[in-house]
Amino acid sequence: MGDYIVSARKYRPSTFGTVVGQRALTTTLKNAIANDKLAHAYLFCGPRGVGKTTCARIFAKTINCLHPTAGTSVSPAVPSTNNAPTTSTSWTPPRTTRSRTSAR
Repeated sequence: MGDYIVSARKYRPSTFGTVVGQRALTTTLKNAIANDKLAHAYLFCGPRGVGKTTCARIFAKTINCLHPTAGTSVSPAVPSTNNAPTTSTSWTPPRTTRSRTSAR
């Protein structure tokens, strides 16, 4: 069961060049990255199944890349395996100096 990946994530495009049907969006995002003109926020809006999450994931990986290249390949800041989600079991919540009753 450890090797199971949902088909939507298994076959998701990993570069802007492999995204189908979003040429205007991918061109705009690639130009923003190439010209170093990134906006404060981006809204990916539209109906289900048009590639909002896919484009947002590729865009995030591209702008967080440690070793950018001129091509469309992405070398992510944190390498992942087959776009599988990473789970952290060592996370602990931050400590506070106040108790819960004094904060209210």
